[in-house]
Amino acid sequence: MQRQQTRPPRPTGDNVISLFDQKHSAPEGVLNQLFTYWEQLRDGRMAPIRSEIDPRRIKGTLQHTFILERVTHGAPKFRLAGIEVCDLLGMELRGMPGHALFDDIDRARFNDILEGVLQSPHIAELRLQGKLAADHMVRAKMILLPLQGDKGELNRVLGAITLDRELMRPPVRFTIEHKTVTRIISGQKIPDFARAELAFNESSTPFNHHPKRAPTAGERPILKLVE
Repeated sequence: MQRQQTRPPRPTGDNVISLFDQKHSAPEGVLNQLFTYWEQLRDGRMAPIRSEIDPRRIKGTLQHTFILERVTHGAPKFRLAGIEVCDLLGMELRGMPGHALFDDIDRARFNDILEGVLQSPHIAELRLQGKLAADHMVRAKMILLPLQGDKGELNRVLGAITLDRELMRPPVRFTIEHKTVTRIISGQKIPDFARAELAFNESSTPFNHHPKRAPTAGERPILKLVE
């Protein structure tokens, strides 16, 4: 008789977006799904309104999704957080500052990034690295998208984070390896900036297909075949 495996209890409460008891979505598509929905909802404006977001339209991303809200004093705080986001620290995140996910050395930088998302406004894409037990590392990708409040002010950030592997034991805190920014212009669509995974792939040097001249006598060859 086979024993049925069950997942450990997850955080509950009003910090967790509903509809989370669904099949886990492929991490590589989560950020694209959220961006595509946000861009459709934006419809040429600087940003969508928070109340326009329908969780049923982004079921495949909810576990990885969060909303940060700008507050009068202090860093932006979690308004909502999906289960996978809460699992990063092993606790409910409502009311905690967004930079709680980051190592001390990058907390101020992350707060500056959030401020830029709301001030410019623009989209920010982050490539992150986190340290686990026994010096094991985990990599993550994060996207940050501005949202309007009901009065039209830009005061919330819609985001999502995915890991390159399953997190066996929390907590994990991240450092920022790379940031990509895409400016938002009212009335214009966001260009298709490498939507295969939102430009998070490592940059590479283009291959020069033009043949090189053969080396002259006594000159070392440019390439060497290694078998």
